[in-house]
Amino acid sequence: MARDSTPGIEALMDAAWPAAEREESGGRVLRADSGVTLRANSVWPREPGGDAEN
Repeated sequence: MARDSTPGIEALMDAAWPAAEREESGGRVLRADSGVTLRANSVWPREPGGDAEN
């Protein structure tokens, strides 16, 4: 699969399985849910190659 398609796939997955709590911060999407959801709390770095310290 081409690397260029990764952001599109990530956006589709984010829309298909939305988290109860979602916040955008510094080019990242922070996602969280409580209870047993079979999905871990996660961070999606929407801007590739960003500075991890900010």
